[in-house]
Amino acid sequence: NAVATRQPDKHPRYGVDSTGTMITMLGGDDEQLGQLLVGRTQIQRSQSGGRRRNPMRRRRRGTPITYVRAPDKPDVYSVEQSLRSITNRSAEDWRDRTIWTVDRTRIQRIDFRYPADSSFTARRVSPTDTATTSDAWVSAGDTLSRSSVSSMLRTLSSPRADGFVESKAPEDLGEAPFEIRLYLSQQQSGSPRTLQLRPNLSGKYYIATATGYPYVAQLRAGTWDRSVLKERSAFLKNE
Repeated sequence: NAVATRQPDKHPRYGVDSTGTMITMLGGDDEQLGQLLVGRTQIQRSQSGGRRRNPMRRRRRGTPITYVRAPDKPDVYSVEQSLRSITNRSAEDWRDRTIWTVDRTRIQRIDFRYPADSSFTARRVSPTDTATTSDAWVSAGDTLSRSSVSSMLRTLSSPRADGFVESKAPEDLGEAPFEIRLYLSQQQSGSPRTLQLRPNLSGKYYIATATGYPYVAQLRAGTWDRSVLKERSAFLKNE
């Protein structure tokens, strides 16, 4: 790191004044460990040494330089690194979008609770003596389509939030019209995973809450309608 300036009147030039981004570092008990004011980032091009550049060659990317300083000191330092991946992120970007992650081969049963009489259960066929797991699934004695089940398991084994509902907590929401519950094999630790979904007014998203997930998430309706929230008949083989 090099000192770019020690003069406070040049702070605006480097973006380490009131326009900069203040980063506060906290310890495990939320004790403040320090602060850093992050300013502008620029690309420093390497010198060509007077040699004529070949116009057919792609220009090399330079080195990102970020200017930083401690908020209580005038010295501004140049750091050979871009911090935009940190300073350009919103509060929502820092949230964990993964609702849960389970091994899809350990999912043994899925209960679909739908409105009216459309609820059903899908089960993985017990493995044979020569296979540790089975890819075959059935529902009420009918064999399910492998491609449809594969798409469903891909989504349900690691669902991710597409957005969040800021004004609501999971306990603020009532009963959901759609509920999906995953039962896992004994090798996969943890209780059944439950996902509850409620259509929003626009119809573009489902408002979702889930086991052990602290946020109210938004899930794109198109993705879930195509892969998961389908009638039982849509999962049947050759249909």
